Formats: sequence, C-alpha cells, structure tokens
Amino acid sequence: LNVREDALDLFGFSNSIELDAFKLLISVSGVGPKVALAILSALTPDSFALAVSSGDFKAITAANGVGPKLAQRIIMELKDKESIQKLKEQLDYRKIKLNLIENIFVFKDFTFAVTVILSVTLFIAIDKMLTLM
Repeated sequence: LNVREDALDLFGFSNSIELDAFKLLISVSGVGPKVALAILSALTPDSFALAVSSGDFKAITAANGVGPKLAQRIIMELKDKESIQKLKEQLDYRKIKLNLIENIFVFKDFTFAVTVILSVTLFIAIDKMLTLM
C-alpha cells in the first residue's frame, strides 16, 4: 500500500520474493513504486539481484524510466546491503525446492524421493542455523 496525498495505491505480487525485491527498490532514494514496478517488469528478481551484485547497471536501464545515473545509484545503495544477500539466498532456496519438486516425478520409488526432500530440507535448516551463529 502506497499512501500519497491524492491517492492510495495497492500493489500485488505473485510471491514473497518479488515483494522483497520491490521493498528493496523503493528503499533507494529516487526510486518510487512506479519505477520499482518498471524494473521488476523488465527483470526477474533473480536477474535483478544478479545485476546489483555484479554491478551491471545496463541491465537495470532496460526498464522504462530508468537511466544510467539512477541505475548506478540503485547498485551503489544496494550492493553492500545485507538484504540483497538475503534476496539471493531466497532465490537459491526457491530454485532448490523447484528442482526437487520436478525431480519427484522422475523418481520411481516414492520413499526415496521423500528421503531426498527431507535430506535437502535438513541441510538448508542447518545452513541457516550456521549463518545465524
């Protein structure tokens, strides 16, 4: 929800990763909701996170209304933020989950598929605990 003097704008997203990317973008000075939506329309959250971490401002300028100066400011303000790293981690875990779901149908033995899923889930949980320490 974006509250302005003359309007109330409500934005919706297909998943929490897109919402997190949107929140990151509007935290940058000079980036409002419309520009953030334009960037997320031109780039997936995955390619946006990659562009920021690699410093590829040209990829961000592919969005309507985003010039080189704004794209460089976005990269400068977000590159070292912890939140861009968390977004990249969410994307990595999402890819792992999608691969597992796709591979369930390949496994002939359902119990083996469940064992693999539980093993990977346990690995992810341990990895998160270790990063918190």
